[in-house]
Amino acid sequence: MSSPSQEPTHPVRQLTLAERARTQVADGRMGTLATISVKRPGYPFGSVAAYATDERGRPFVFLSGMAVHSRNLKADPRASLMVHEAKPDDPLGGGRVTLIGDFAPVPETEVESARRLYFERHPEAAAWAGFGDFTFYRMDPVEIYFVAGFGAMGWIQNFHYEMAQPDPVLSAAAEILEHMNGRQVATLPRLALTYANIEAKEARMTGIDHLGFTLEVKGAAGEETVRIAFPQPATSALAARDALKKMLADAGGTKA
Repeated sequence: MSSPSQEPTHPVRQLTLAERARTQVADGRMGTLATISVKRPGYPFGSVAAYATDERGRPFVFLSGMAVHSRNLKADPRASLMVHEAKPDDPLGGGRVTLIGDFAPVPETEVESARRLYFERHPEAAAWAGFGDFTFYRMDPVEIYFVAGFGAMGWIQNFHYEMAQPDPVLSAAAEILEHMNGRQVATLPRLALTYANIEAKEARMTGIDHLGFTLEVKGAAGEETVRIAFPQPATSALAARDALKKMLADAGGTKA
């Protein structure tokens, strides 16, 4: 039996800028590393760099001693790393995180941990490990600037960035969205009606995280975006799927 339409029953909290920035950096593999040029003093030198992160979200890179970045960082440790969310159809609509801080070689006692994390992220880089001139450099961020597409942006203190955690649904988000906008697309208007009191002719799920999901709906009032919370935060991708199944069942729709 279908549940009657109702006002949202759960507080609709979204990820903070710090949580979103930490998640995007954890999800990324490549960024634009900008160091201060030795060849042209005072000018920034930027190029693409592969990176990984440690348990505090600090990025680190694996650089040859012959690399321009290595020479620059030895002369001046100040740098920035920009990580861009890839959206080919809307390049400026994706999130952009710029971490500003100081790079230093990873301490000898932590090199094995850095090696494991980096090669898990970039297995192809293991071929360079035999060359003696490669060094792991890690950034200690001073501050982070995050642009979450259009209309949401701001500076994030490093303390808040490190205290935030990557979203646990991240690894399966694309797969869940593909499933919900494919096999389950006909049930999405029922979620909009039951949990947001919006009568929608069509709906599409555009985002999901451990707190809930976002729908773009088309109804009598035109197009709008609505955020719907899970009854409780999901601790994993499996928990998010289970929450969607229950919400669909309670709304009288097909299980996800």
